[in-house]
Amino acid sequence: MFRALLKTQLLSVITSLTGGSGKKRRSRGAVLGLAALYLFMFANFFIVFGNLFTSIGYSVGGTGYEWLFYTVMGLMSCLLMFIGSVFSAQAQLYSGKDNDLLLSLPIPRGYILLSRMLTLWLYTAVWGMTVIVPAGVCAFKLMAPDARTAVFFILSAAVLPFLVTAVSCVFGWLLSLVTGKARNKSVITTVFALVFMVVYVGFYSSLNGVITRIATETEQTAETLEKYTRLMTAMGKGIAGDSIPSFAVFLAFSVAVSAVIFTVISKTYFRLITRTATGKRHKFSEKMIRSGSAGRALLGRECLRFVRSPGYMLNCGTGMILTVVFAVLMIIKPELVFSMQSVLGFGVPPEVIAVAVIVLLNSVSPMTAPSVSIEGKTLWIVRSMPVSSRRLLGVKLLFGVILQGGISALAGLVCAVRFKILFSAAGVFTVVLPVIFSVFFSALGLILGLKFPRLDWLSENEIFKHGPAITLSMFAGLAVCMAAFIPYVAGVRNVMSCGAYFACVSAALAAVSAAMCAVIFRFGTKRFEEVG
Repeated sequence: MFRALLKTQLLSVITSLTGGSGKKRRSRGAVLGLAALYLFMFANFFIVFGNLFTSIGYSVGGTGYEWLFYTVMGLMSCLLMFIGSVFSAQAQLYSGKDNDLLLSLPIPRGYILLSRMLTLWLYTAVWGMTVIVPAGVCAFKLMAPDARTAVFFILSAAVLPFLVTAVSCVFGWLLSLVTGKARNKSVITTVFALVFMVVYVGFYSSLNGVITRIATETEQTAETLEKYTRLMTAMGKGIAGDSIPSFAVFLAFSVAVSAVIFTVISKTYFRLITRTATGKRHKFSEKMIRSGSAGRALLGRECLRFVRSPGYMLNCGTGMILTVVFAVLMIIKPELVFSMQSVLGFGVPPEVIAVAVIVLLNSVSPMTAPSVSIEGKTLWIVRSMPVSSRRLLGVKLLFGVILQGGISALAGLVCAVRFKILFSAAGVFTVVLPVIFSVFFSALGLILGLKFPRLDWLSENEIFKHGPAITLSMFAGLAVCMAAFIPYVAGVRNVMSCGAYFACVSAALAAVSAAMCAVIFRFGTKRFEEVG
């Protein structure tokens, strides 16, 4: 029975990673393509961390600070494992859709928890190995460790995933508790995801600084790590052979903490997953219901679907959030654009760089690409409404334009005011051009969404992880952005002013966007009626 449960959990994880629905078998080409994609991703991790630990190994080898190498390895692997597993812990342990089904079957409850915990540990360990394996290769190549170091290294590689899994379970429980009591779970989940993403990006961008500091300020770095990361320092010194008692403390602490957390979870797990989620209570108050137009109701429906779907907000709203962040940075720290200007050449006006950044951020947020697929099995409800397909598609297109275009126009306005060009031709198009790009991205995403709909999903995440419409929309948008701005940076700036170039790009893009909208309303309506 336990083997069957474990196999089911592993197959569920594999299905979520490959996008299979369980009903249709993937073709051999699709399987090979996915295998190549994941192989490329892990190879990229190995190369990045391999280069990092090679540099650290050369810096600390033979200096008596070899333990720094293993301490940094522990910190990086733990951070990557935690970020990669915390949301999986929340989804697999506390928000599983098959909880009620499994509890109704004659299965020992301990088997259910154990199978899920082992699956989560394996998932966490895979993330950790992307750091630990290249670190181990570099250590054995550069520092020639003895047998004791090898044994301690392997023990650490086995213990760290257990410790991180335990911590992830606690944070997963907190996330489940918060979202269970919140009215809008998607907003809470999206905020948590963005926080973790910012932490990861900050960590990744600081790698070069870590290498430089270890190479130039080895003693100061060692003192800082000893002061603030005592557990990982104990592990590092134990592996390096500097302090075997420290390694014993690390092992004892990790095993004890993991055992306590797992014991508490096992005692309270089934009470947690069977609790009734409660939100804020509202007192009924009688009031008049105001009628509205069909278009307004449909637009509100699109908005609610967006804010109530964590996957939708995270995958299609991140670019807009970053656009707002960029606008704020332009107010408080405009020298960021001038630093980019020094890289591209001082002949490139700052407004060109600012508009390019705004457009690039919007290109990675294809608002309309998933709007057809996300209807899923409820598409018949939309079709049963006394509203034409033309109007339905028009509302989906308008929603993307309003949301993306409004934020882009605001960011462009901030840049135009900051650069003191608001009343010039360049300033006007600094506001207008991002809006035209938003229309283009919305039309492009809707066309691709109609061309490649995915309605047989079991989880909305399948649309965003494996939907071809979103991927194609992002790459096509990036290609158009590069085609629009690279010529100016490459040499057109020498023969044409910024305002004139913006006007030409705006006219060309507006014409293409109008043609795409015409295609949607003429041929897209028929395609929309055939979908499903």
